[in-house]
Amino acid sequence: MENKTKTGLLLLIVGIILGIIANAIFFIDTNIAISLSILGSLGSLLIFIGIILMILGRKEYNEKHRKFVVISLGLFILSVVLSVIIVAIGFASAFIAKDISPIGNAMYAIPVASVIGGLAYVFLLYELEDKNGKIVLLSAFVLTIMISTFLAINIQPIFEETFGSIIISQDISAEEITELSTTFSEKVGELAGYSVIHNLVMLLAMVMAHKRIGSVDLSSGATISDNSFSSTKSGKDEWYCPHCGRSVPSETNICPFCGKQM
Repeated sequence: MENKTKTGLLLLIVGIILGIIANAIFFIDTNIAISLSILGSLGSLLIFIGIILMILGRKEYNEKHRKFVVISLGLFILSVVLSVIIVAIGFASAFIAKDISPIGNAMYAIPVASVIGGLAYVFLLYELEDKNGKIVLLSAFVLTIMISTFLAINIQPIFEETFGSIIISQDISAEEITELSTTFSEKVGELAGYSVIHNLVMLLAMVMAHKRIGSVDLSSGATISDNSFSSTKSGKDEWYCPHCGRSVPSETNICPFCGKQM
């Protein structure tokens, strides 16, 4: 049976790494980062594909994981929809009021969307982690809250400073918009390094989960447990081996298939 969960998690790891590299380059040299913006786009694409694969592969794992993946999907969708709505309201308010500030105020909604997205990752990975992995995963979520809030507070004034002189009712050339956008990107680039912090911790959580499920056959729907004696019990008097995932008698102390202790 193809393990879509493991493959999807690997794509998430690669996507996160590309995102970290893109942010790091942005922090070092904005001009180079803009030229290599395809890295961030590619990373986002791999993350999207990885999430899809994990959603499709949720049946490879236990029932609780399946439920958590569905919740995660809902949170991901909510995060995207909320971001689009907030940005749309910001632009609509700006054009109605003939003032750019409502768009800047929308920056304060960044933490909300980020927290929802971070929570989606928690649900997506939680059942794949052992005890230490859960601690790392939850730490990454806390850092997401802290850093996204910090970025929103600092990016909003930069936006006001850069675009505050624009009056929407006046004609603005494309060259002026491009120049202001470049200035804004350069200033925001100085803050890009902070986002690397929670991405690195999330990356560690993903690597720990990938390494863990890589040592277990999920094709039987087995549960990976922190306690080697705790396996997923079926409807009858049988248990699943936590190492190879095969069904074994409930009284077995040594798996007859892989030879490992239950």
